[in-house]
Amino acid sequence: MIPLLPTGFVPAPRFTVRKASFATKRGIIKLSWAFLPLPIVRLTHYEYPDMPNWKKNAILTAAVVSTLLTTSTVLGDDKPAASEQAPAVQAEQMASVSGVLTLPEEVPDWFLGGEMSLDKAIVQLEKHGKSHRLPYPSNYSTMTIEARKEWFAAFKKTQAYKDHQEKVREAYENRLIIEVPVNADGTFLATGLEPGRYNVFPIIPHANSTKKLRQQQAWAANRGKQITIQSKKQQLKMGMLNLEYFNVVMPGDTAPQWTAKDFEGNTVKLSDFKGKYVLLDFWATWCTPCIAEIPNLKETYKAHGGDQFEIIALSLDQSMDLPIEFTKTNPSPYTQLYAGAWFDTETVTRDFGIKSVPSIWLIGPDGKVIARDLHGQALKDAVKKSLSKTPATN
Repeated sequence: MIPLLPTGFVPAPRFTVRKASFATKRGIIKLSWAFLPLPIVRLTHYEYPDMPNWKKNAILTAAVVSTLLTTSTVLGDDKPAASEQAPAVQAEQMASVSGVLTLPEEVPDWFLGGEMSLDKAIVQLEKHGKSHRLPYPSNYSTMTIEARKEWFAAFKKTQAYKDHQEKVREAYENRLIIEVPVNADGTFLATGLEPGRYNVFPIIPHANSTKKLRQQQAWAANRGKQITIQSKKQQLKMGMLNLEYFNVVMPGDTAPQWTAKDFEGNTVKLSDFKGKYVLLDFWATWCTPCIAEIPNLKETYKAHGGDQFEIIALSLDQSMDLPIEFTKTNPSPYTQLYAGAWFDTETVTRDFGIKSVPSIWLIGPDGKVIARDLHGQALKDAVKKSLSKTPATN
């Protein structure tokens, strides 16, 4: 019989280790074994401890014999097996995603992108990575809902919360993005994908867009879909993906005009700030990255706010009450306005081509866009650089 080793057994590095799982009527058996002069096997886990030893040994023996018959590993030799010398990714073992893009039959009057064709499209696949988790207290699972709310409210006032927000942003910025070309007939095929979850974004990007901002800077886009690749042999067919038209405003373009309401109900327009540098922040109280930018906005306003420079936060929440309540506990030194619920502000979000928030723009005294998609240090640097070109008057 093949001897079962103690749970703590760890094969030497030069030994070839195999792992497998086997389904039986009594449950799942997970096992691992190492090739020695005689195969020695360790049962790492089995679901039913009352399973007779003869059944365990029978399963283990069958597993090892099967492996010995199908592998060419040479004991004590660092040379890999023939199967391991094959190319790392073979065609039949490559996970793939395919689909077909379509454009709207009619071009809306407000669209400024001109004639679009699918051979200019790409498909972006964003792989989900490990997001930074909140440092929950050890007793969080037993806390009441009220206690959890109190803990989170207190936690939000700490430096640890700011650090958490920054790590969330870093994880997002460092996400893996794969770009796949699209054929003239709209078909695409992405191959060689590792198992995991992906966001799929078909787009026709602006010619001057950058890789991590193509979704925000696209003339046409699909709202995106999430897929899961479960194995390296999976072939996922997404079917038809319909694109929508969006406007794209880039640096050097004239910023679209807008009107909004202050918290007293008064109408405010972009033209009211003509002659000033304006940092325009489209945001919402439900948006975690938006909240993470607030410290940067406050620091920027503290350093530069005055006659030459203004920050305007345009809330896209479902109601004005939400930003009002938020600013009661998070006072804002800069201008807070309510643009209306996202899908009720079609003109503003449509004209700017906004697809996600936060969306932060720097607009010059002449009404032209200086920079867009700003955040973090880049936000501070863009404002400082622009204001340095104009003598201070305050």
